[in-house]
Amino acid sequence: ETSQEKADEAEFDEVQALCSTSEERALVNLCRAEFHLEKGRGELAARWLARAPRSLAGFASTSLRLCLPSLLAPVDVTSSTGPSTSSLTAYLTESFNKLSKEKGRGIQLAMLGAWIAELMLSERGSLQQHNNKHMDAAIGAFLARNARQLDSKTTLSIMKSHGAAAHEIAAFAAACGDFGSAVRAALSIKSGNANEAATQRRGAMAALKMLDGAEISTVKDVYYFHAEEILSRAPVEASEAWIRRYSDGLDPELLLPAILFVGKRAAEAREEQDDETDTIEDLQEVGILSYLEGVVKLGNNSAAVHNHLMTLYADLEDEAPLFRYLTNVTTGIGGDTPPLNLKFALHVILKTQRHHRSAVKVYMAMGKREAAVELALNVDPTLARELAENSIGPEQKKLWLMIAKDAAKGGGGAGGGKD
Repeated sequence: ETSQEKADEAEFDEVQALCSTSEERALVNLCRAEFHLEKGRGELAARWLARAPRSLAGFASTSLRLCLPSLLAPVDVTSSTGPSTSSLTAYLTESFNKLSKEKGRGIQLAMLGAWIAELMLSERGSLQQHNNKHMDAAIGAFLARNARQLDSKTTLSIMKSHGAAAHEIAAFAAACGDFGSAVRAALSIKSGNANEAATQRRGAMAALKMLDGAEISTVKDVYYFHAEEILSRAPVEASEAWIRRYSDGLDPELLLPAILFVGKRAAEAREEQDDETDTIEDLQEVGILSYLEGVVKLGNNSAAVHNHLMTLYADLEDEAPLFRYLTNVTTGIGGDTPPLNLKFALHVILKTQRHHRSAVKVYMAMGKREAAVELALNVDPTLARELAENSIGPEQKKLWLMIAKDAAKGGGGAGGGKD
């Protein structure tokens, strides 16, 4: 407000202080609104008109009255701005705030909110050639503050029709609890330049942040539906976010289709890669491995999860992670069924034609000591002797006989063994 506006307001406040009834105060405020309108202070007048009783200033007639100046204003084709609707917007906003304090006004609030959103976005559209950060802030504040009272579908449709930014749509949809629309909007953010990958990563991270703060029962399907896209763009962040929500009930098995697809694509890209530079595909493989390791550590016993984790370990050049994993998963099996499919594991490991100690470990877990010793004799005779020494009874004799026969054929199995 200007100094003159403040002075005029002070005079009306003095007059109002002399009033003894609510009717008298309402008449003073109506006169105040008319005075400001006469002075061309539309927004200030609109606020006082909204506070007037409907019997003195009906909603329809007042709205039309405030709308007419913008409808009747001559069109200036040389101007980049259209007629302002700020007075009408101010009136509707003040009416909206007044109604929001009353119960049972849901339909009226939804209708008013849609009208306000339409006016604000339209006004911003007419200011495209100007600095409209103030309008951006005003629109964002209104939508965030009143998200639960607006009709989300109608408001989103209005926002899209006016070309609202993807991050604005995402923020409003999330505030409404429409996380499907929020994530779709966040993932649609584009930069239009060379940093497109970085922009997409930020969009995926924004989607994860919105989902992270939501009740898991309302966003499970959103996690699964967008898993492939999010994992592709922000693999490490996706892994960390999914692990955080494992204890809430986010099911690794339902994320596996996305994990398999992204992993297959990353492996194909790695085969075509000529240099050693880290790529997004490398990060995808790291993220996938990290997630599966994380949920297994948290106690997941899904055969599908364990089988895929074992497959990833088998693809590594270093045998240590695979051997360590097999040791953990097969220790103390006894009569229990391990989460890992041992026959499948054996097939995968033997197919690599390396990681022989791991193959021996699986043979032992399956109770196939003879097959384990036979393989060990071909790759590590010392390991074969260790297996024989750890056996008992008739089986031990049988294993030592195998080692002795191998030695007689010129192998190295009997060295250092029993007589």
